[in-house]
Amino acid sequence: NVAMDAARTLTRLQKQTFGAVDVIVTTLETREQMLADLDEIIEAEEEGIVINNGRGPRECTVVQDKLTGLETVCCIAVFDEDGRFHPQYDDTDVCFYDADMVVEAIGQSTDYSFLGEELTERLEWYITRMKTTPIKAKQKLYLPNSVTAPPEWPY
Repeated sequence: NVAMDAARTLTRLQKQTFGAVDVIVTTLETREQMLADLDEIIEAEEEGIVINNGRGPRECTVVQDKLTGLETVCCIAVFDEDGRFHPQYDDTDVCFYDADMVVEAIGQSTDYSFLGEELTERLEWYITRMKTTPIKAKQKLYLPNSVTAPPEWPY
């Protein structure tokens, strides 16, 4: 929801300052693959945000030291055959968006599968427990809030 939050905040500021909304969100993912909650996507569109799926940034264009836009290419795959993040592009499908501001907003999640099955299961138990019960982790177990805190907790 990070990108939708950023876009919706910019939309509200534009509306308040300029009386109009001109915000375009480009995503690598198809609409079905987007990580944002469907409610967030729908509400963003209701606020006037245009969402263009399957577009990856290629270049921010600058003319005489001034940003003029964002050039994107079609993203034909977000992940490789092993499920790893590795976008693939069709460089012949180029789209340009006039812009005087480009905001990069990404979401992330923690991948701790490299720990192996046993440690991952134990870690998942601690995370579940920490999300529901204010406890301290065992000594020498450090988990950043981005792993342990529920999304509604500020950190």
